[in-house]
Amino acid sequence: MINLLPILVRKQLANEHRVRVATVSLFMLAFLVCTYAAMALPSFFALFDAHREEIARVGATTSAETLAQAERVQAANSNAKLLLSITAEQRLLPSAAFALVERARTQVAKGVAGIVRLERFDYKNGEQALQVELAGVARDRDALRQLIAVLESMPEVATADAPVASFLPSTQLPFTLTITFQ
Repeated sequence: MINLLPILVRKQLANEHRVRVATVSLFMLAFLVCTYAAMALPSFFALFDAHREEIARVGATTSAETLAQAERVQAANSNAKLLLSITAEQRLLPSAAFALVERARTQVAKGVAGIVRLERFDYKNGEQALQVELAGVARDRDALRQLIAVLESMPEVATADAPVASFLPSTQLPFTLTITFQ
């Protein structure tokens, strides 16, 4: 019967057939995609629930790191305020004070390592005068006396005081030394 149809009608029927096949194919493809998506949703939610605690822990860690970083910034800001609050009369900066102490220590050491070892350097900007408190270990009493004498001979230093208890041991003296600058 198809052979008896004119060519134009046959072409029209073939086009309609192709359009119907394409429409049904696209509909089936869309149906399969929707079906697979619906099947994947429970797996996604189950996976998300399994890792919810880990995600919360990572969020808490990030918050803790942010707080720690904020504390470090506040500490740096307070140090900057301390340095900016120094007036013209208090012109000796912590770095300059440390340089003076290090120069005195190297003069006492004269190239020999371990004669005087500094362990702590506290910079105190008091109302009366600028003070630095040192803590360390001297090899013997003579090394500690030489360090105090060299510091007191410097024009920037008003006094260099060490408690008597620093001189009790004969070797490996742990000492604290308070230096007052002019």
